[in-house]
Amino acid sequence: MAIPNRPPVLTLSYLTTSVAAPGHGKNGSLMAGTTNWTHNSHPLNESTSSLNITSARELDSGEYRCQGEDSEPSDPVRLGVFSDWLLLQATAEDLTEGDSLLLQCHSWQNWRVDKVTFYKDNVSLKYWYENHNISLDRVTLNDNGSYHCEGRVRKVEKVSEPVLILVQKAPRTMLPWLRLLVPALLLTLFAMDSALFVLTRQDLAMLQRARRGRKGRTTSSAPQAKTDPAHR
Repeated sequence: MAIPNRPPVLTLSYLTTSVAAPGHGKNGSLMAGTTNWTHNSHPLNESTSSLNITSARELDSGEYRCQGEDSEPSDPVRLGVFSDWLLLQATAEDLTEGDSLLLQCHSWQNWRVDKVTFYKDNVSLKYWYENHNISLDRVTLNDNGSYHCEGRVRKVEKVSEPVLILVQKAPRTMLPWLRLLVPALLLTLFAMDSALFVLTRQDLAMLQRARRGRKGRTTSSAPQAKTDPAHR
């Protein structure tokens, strides 16, 4: 059982949160039966698989959990509700290298926003006369930083609060073919080392036999000492 993560919203927003049951259907289906919801550990008067908040207030901020029949409680999902004119919404704030990221400059009551500029660490990233989103297909460690947006809401300049985006280094995983290649290389090196050891011993034995053979021939062919004629 899982609740999809939600970006922060502004007051008076309408939102729906549903419980997904992994393993039911191709991409998971809604939970069947009774579902119990809690907000900051307090039970809510809702027993269906969808929780609707028709007009969000700051009091609606906090952690939400759900629990279906004969299942464990879900992991908590935190919802932030803010009272402001502009809000920078990010699909996630804690990311890993290779994840995707979508940034949206959201306005209160979805009022029109124009002359929108996105900033990272107070440096301009992108400007649009009309409001558009920023999409990063694969984030890197260089995308770490503080992001915010500025724009005109009813001809008045507004600035969102900053959002800190943290990108962690992806764990290094060995490729499948590399997992097979490394043991094969080790076995090959071991076999070559063993063969070299045997050949070295054979060459050493042959060298020793050759030395003994040369020594024997030298001894047998040595000239005999001549007899002194005076002693004849």
